[in-house]
Formats: sequence, C-alpha cells, structure tokens
Amino acid sequence: MDEPDKGQCALTQSDIDQRRVTLFLQPHFRAAATHAGLFRTCRLPQCRRAKRCCGCHPRAEIGTSPDKRFPPCVRDNQSQAAMLCAADDLCERHHQSLLASGRSAEDIERETDALEKEFYEGNDFLPEPSLPPVKQKPRGR
Repeated sequence: MDEPDKGQCALTQSDIDQRRVTLFLQPHFRAAATHAGLFRTCRLPQCRRAKRCCGCHPRAEIGTSPDKRFPPCVRDNQSQAAMLCAADDLCERHHQSLLASGRSAEDIERETDALEKEFYEGNDFLPEPSLPPVKQKPRGR
C-alpha cells in the first residue's frame, strides 16, 4: 500500500462520508444563511450584491475542517447560531406549508423518517465528492 505524500494524510471512509454529507447540505446552509441575513456582512462582494448567500469554499476544501462546513459568511459562533436558528425556522415554515396543503402530520412524519433513513443509510442518496458542482439557472429579471 502506498504511503501518503509528506504533508498529506489518508482519508478514512468516515472522513469521506462526512464530506459527502457536507457537500449535500451546502445549498441548505446557503438558504439558511440568506434567511438569517448573513449576506449583509459577508466578506464576499457577490453575496452582498446578490442580497443572498451564494458564496462557497473551494469544492476541494468543503468539509475538511469545522470552519469549512458552512458558507464563508458563517465566521464565528454567533453567525453559526443565527444560521442554525434560521434553518430551524425554514424547516418549520416548510412543515407548516405541508400541513396547509392538506397533508396529515402522520404522513409528514413517516416521509421525513424515510428520507432521514435513506440519507444516513443509503449510499446512493449522497452525491460523489468528485462530481462537479451543480450550476443553478439564473433567475428571470
């Protein structure tokens, strides 16, 4: 078995799985950071101009350290707490919209449990880290 180059370390399966989860969650983290208004003080000008979080660490760096799990505008414990609170709010709004559309709470819970099980146990659910990023279509003006 080849030894890693000096300055590099071998990734374990757990490291790879964690990176795949983090890559999958990036759009959700950006939506929560936008909802929290973190784009207003982001160091990236494209986020401030777009008035939404659209920044991202380089793909190869995402999930390599705790600081690289979240968008660049999440710089400290306070901004992380604001983003997580906004994520909870977005989840609650989504849940309320499902209830308003006529779905029962039991059906929503059953579907959520099935998605969580697939997310944590299924290998096909998560994108491969080597895949190029998905480009979003520009919004109409």
